[in-house]
Amino acid sequence: MILPPDFRRRRLLLAALAGGVAPIPAPATPTEADLAPVYALYPQLDALVRPSLIDIHQGRYQEAEARLAQANAIIEADPALRWPCRYQVLPAYGAAVLEQGRAREALPLLRGALAAREAILAQQLPRFRLIVPRIDEGLGLELTRVEYGRQLVAMIRTPQALSSSDDLAYDQRLATSDIWTLLARALAAAGEREELARLYRERVAPMAIPAGQVAQLTAYEYRLYKIGVSLAAAGLDADARAAWRLARQANAQRLNGTMRQASPHQVSAAAGLRRQMLSASILAADDAGELDAEAPALLADLLATKGAATRYNDTMRALLEGSAPDIAVQLRALEDSIAQLPATTAEAGPFIKALAQQDWLWMAAARRMRLHSAGFAVPDGTLVDALRARLGRGAALGFMLLTPPGPRGTPPQRRYLRYCVDAGGLQLRMLGKQSAIDRLVHACRTELLGGAPASKAAAELSAQLLDGLPPALHAAREWIVDPDGALHLLPFDALPGPDGKPLLERHAIRLATSLAAAPPAAPASAEALGAAAIFADPDYGSGGAAPPAPATLRWWGGAGVGPVAPLPDTREEARAVAASLARLRIDSQVYAQDRASAAALGALRRPALLHVAAHAVLRPALESGESSNLGAEAIELMLPGRQAGLVLSRAGKADVVLAGDIARLSLQGTRLVVLSACDTANGDLAPGEAVASLRRAVELAGARSAVTALWQVPSAATTALMTAFYARLAQGESMGAALRGAKRALQAAGNPPRAWAGFQLSGEDGVLAASG
Repeated sequence: MILPPDFRRRRLLLAALAGGVAPIPAPATPTEADLAPVYALYPQLDALVRPSLIDIHQGRYQEAEARLAQANAIIEADPALRWPCRYQVLPAYGAAVLEQGRAREALPLLRGALAAREAILAQQLPRFRLIVPRIDEGLGLELTRVEYGRQLVAMIRTPQALSSSDDLAYDQRLATSDIWTLLARALAAAGEREELARLYRERVAPMAIPAGQVAQLTAYEYRLYKIGVSLAAAGLDADARAAWRLARQANAQRLNGTMRQASPHQVSAAAGLRRQMLSASILAADDAGELDAEAPALLADLLATKGAATRYNDTMRALLEGSAPDIAVQLRALEDSIAQLPATTAEAGPFIKALAQQDWLWMAAARRMRLHSAGFAVPDGTLVDALRARLGRGAALGFMLLTPPGPRGTPPQRRYLRYCVDAGGLQLRMLGKQSAIDRLVHACRTELLGGAPASKAAAELSAQLLDGLPPALHAAREWIVDPDGALHLLPFDALPGPDGKPLLERHAIRLATSLAAAPPAAPASAEALGAAAIFADPDYGSGGAAPPAPATLRWWGGAGVGPVAPLPDTREEARAVAASLARLRIDSQVYAQDRASAAALGALRRPALLHVAAHAVLRPALESGESSNLGAEAIELMLPGRQAGLVLSRAGKADVVLAGDIARLSLQGTRLVVLSACDTANGDLAPGEAVASLRRAVELAGARSAVTALWQVPSAATTALMTAFYARLAQGESMGAALRGAKRALQAAGNPPRAWAGFQLSGEDGVLAASG
C-alpha cells in the first residue's frame, strides 16, 4: 500500500516521537534577534493549525491530523531553535490523534506540548512567555462564550437545540483548548494511572490563579472538572472527587468576581455547570460507599447550588424594582417586545440584538446596585446549621436531579437524590432513574385526577421516594419539602405512609422554593399593611367552557381573550373568606364581577392578604400558533412570568394577567396569598432550579406565604375547602395546620384526593393576625 506523502511523513514523525519528544535545550535566554526566525514561522503554522481546529470541531480528524503533521514537520526540521512552536501545534495534533482512539500515539505529542509550555515559562522567552497566560485567558473567554452560546442555542428552536446547560461540560469546541485536559484524557485512555495522578496532584491542583483574573479562573474551573472525569474513568475516585470539589470552589469564586457584571443567562449557565460538578461528586461518593461520610459537606454544597440561578434572578428583579426603577421600566418594555420576535434561525438577528440589549441593562443594574452573590458563596456548615434552626421541631425532605458525567453525545441518565435534615441529623440517599420516577408521577396524577380513592402509582412512588427515611422524619409533625423535576407536580400528602394511610394524616406538608433561602423578611417599613383583597366571580361575559388561548402574549391592558365559563360558586367563597377575616379583625375589600380586574389587582398596595378565586391558564395556552417561537425554558429565562396567568375581567370580557405582571405587584410583607384557581402551582420545570408557576410569581412579588393548586379542582370542593381553611384560621390555627385540617375534613366526608390533595402551602407558616 502506497501512502500519500502527508501520511508517510506523519507515520515517520509519530514513530520518532514514540519514545518522547526530543529534549528541549536550556541555553541562556535567547534574545529577540535569536527568535526572530521562529516568530516568522507563526503565520505559516497558523495557516495550518486554524483550519485543523475547525476540522476537529466538525469531526474530520484524519484531515486535521494530516495538516498538523505538516506543521509539526516544519518545527522538527530545526527542533533546537523551533521547539517553542510545539506549544502552538502539538495540542491540536495530539487532540486529532486522541479523538481517533489512539491514546498511546497521542501521549508523546501532548507531553511534548506540555514540556514546551513549561520551558517557555522557565526560560522567560520573550513574547513566548506572554502566550501561556493569554492561551489560558483565551480559553476562559471561549468557555464563557460557549456557556452563553449554549443558552442562546437553547432559546432558538432548531433541530439541534439543547435543552440544558448541563451539556456545557462536553462541548466539542473545547476539546483542543487545554493541554492539561487533553493529556489527562490520553493518560486515562492509555491506562497510565500513576502519571495521571501525578499530573493532577503535583501540577494542576496547586495552580495559583492571580486575583481578579476571571477568565483564567474559568479555564481552571473547567480544567478541574474535566480532569476529574478522566481521573474517575481511570479509577482514581478520591482524586476525582477532590478535583470536582476544587472546581466547585473555583466556580463560586468566579461568580463572586463577576456577579456585579453578569446577566441572568451567564449566571444560569454557570449554575448549570456547578450542578453538573456536584452531581459527579455525589454519584462518585455513592459508588465508593462514602456518601454517608461526606454527607455534611455535600449537603452544604447542595443547598448553595440548588436553585442558585433562581435566587440570583429573584434577588435582582426585586432590587431592580426598588433600587433601579428606571432600568426596571426599560427591561419590562424590552421583554415585552422580545416576546413578539420570532426566535428562529432564519430571523435571529433582531432576537440576538434584543438579547444583547437585555444583558446590557442587567449588567448596568448589577454594577449600580453592587449586588453580592451570597447564593454562590463557597459553602460551609453554616448553611446546614441555619436550616436546622429554621426547622425547629419540623424536618426537611428534599430532592435533586443528578446528571452523571458521561461520553460526549450520550444522553444523560439522570437520577434523583433524596436529602433529609432534622434537628438531630441528616441523610443523603440515591433513588431511581428520573425517567422511571417521572412516569410514576404522571401515572399518579392521572389516577388521582380520575377520581380514584387511592393510587397504585402513589404507593409505588412512596416506596421509591420515602423508603428508609430516618425515624425523626416519621416523628416530625411538619415536613418542609423541596422538590425537583416532576416532583414539583406531586401531591406529597396523598402518598401513603408506612401505615398505608395518606401522609396527610401524619404530617403537615409545606413546600419550599429553596431550602438555602431564608423566609421572606417582614417589611422594613413600620407602615401597617392594607386591607385584605378578595377577588371572586370575575365578569367573563357569556359562553365558553374553558379559557381559550389569548391572541398574543401581552402585559397589562391587552385585548380580552373571549368567553370563558363563569364562576358563581366563588361568590359564597368570597363571603366566607371575608367573614373569617372579620373574626380576626382584618378588614377586607371584595372585588367581584367587573371590579375583579387586572387594573384593580395592579393598584393594590401591600394588602394584608390576597385571595383570588378565578380561572388560571398555562402555556401553551398562552400563545397562539405564531405569537412566539421560543422554547419553554427560554421564555422563563429571558421573559420570566410568561408561563402562566390568572383570568380576570376587563370591560365585561376575560383578560389574562400574566405571572410576570403578578410578580411586580406590591405584595411586600403580605402575609398570605391564596390563588383559588386551577393549576396555579404548575408550570414548566427547570431541573435544579424551580417551576415557572403563579406561586413563584407571588413569592417574587414579596408575599410571605401562598396557597396554590396542582390541578383543576371541582368548584364546589374548592369552596368547601377554602371555607373550612379560613374558618380554622379564624380560630387561631396556623396556616399549615388550618390547610391540613381543611383537607382532612374533606377526606373524612368521603371526598377523593382529587378534591383536596392539589392545594399546597408554600413559604412561611404561622397564624394570621390583624396588622397595625
